[in-house]
Amino acid sequence: MPRTTDPTFVRRWAKLAVQEKTIAEIRKDHRERTGDPVDPRTIERALERTQAEIAERTATAAELQRGIRVHGEQLLASIDPLMKAVRSAISGQLNPRPMYAIDATVVTVGGAVGAKSGDLWQVQIKDEKAIELRLLQQHLPYDKAWQRLEKFSKSTANWVTARISFASEIKLKLTRVAISRDASGPATEATLEQAGLAVIDAGASVARINGKRGIDDLLESLVIDPKSGDVRVGSTKLSSLEEGELGNFRTAISKGVKAVMKSDVGRDVMTTRTAFDRAGSNLVDELATLRLATYLPGRCKSCKRFRL
Repeated sequence: MPRTTDPTFVRRWAKLAVQEKTIAEIRKDHRERTGDPVDPRTIERALERTQAEIAERTATAAELQRGIRVHGEQLLASIDPLMKAVRSAISGQLNPRPMYAIDATVVTVGGAVGAKSGDLWQVQIKDEKAIELRLLQQHLPYDKAWQRLEKFSKSTANWVTARISFASEIKLKLTRVAISRDASGPATEATLEQAGLAVIDAGASVARINGKRGIDDLLESLVIDPKSGDVRVGSTKLSSLEEGELGNFRTAISKGVKAVMKSDVGRDVMTTRTAFDRAGSNLVDELATLRLATYLPGRCKSCKRFRL
């Protein structure tokens, strides 16, 4: 079994080698310090092994650093699709059309999807459950971004709830619009078509959110086809009327819509949308700040698995 060189001696030789001492000088130093001679080949072999070990450790450390850097870049990149989804949700409009045909249980607002559970809405932002984002959260469990994300989801759910309540009230008012088809006969109830309800509701909600008191522009755009008797907004049919009934029809719609807009339901549309916009803006700012990180503290499940 080969003899093992004392590590203390090897460290001393390596230190002298770094100082560019020759093998003869190292050998002389060893003899002066210990009183024992040493074979120059022993010194050479010990220095070769030491240099090889140092090179291996350096390469391993460099590879580990590269792995940590790439891992962090991959996790931080998962913020990009989330930010895109949030921005899409902020700029997106809730399409009320399905709410007039059926009782909606799933709605979309840009990059957000709301699902109804009982009387409550639960909202999930696209890509917020991505594995990379979950691992990033393990690195930064107390970062403000996650609190902002939860607040934004709740504010979106509140806005969706208020928006659908508003649509339901508009539908209730407008499906009761009564138009007299015959001045000498009894009044009949004209039910608006689904598309017409959606158009009026969308115009009313935007007017409410923008702080306007009415939808005069929409009402002024109502026209009647003298041949068919159809009342239209652009290409969208609202109802069928007899000639001369457009004024009464417009007045009935105006009263119904304005009543809803002035109600608590109408006010909720504006206040919840304001909170929704604010929460979205705060979340985007926080995510943008997090995206600029150059180092991720802590460890995630992936780090532990691959010993980073």
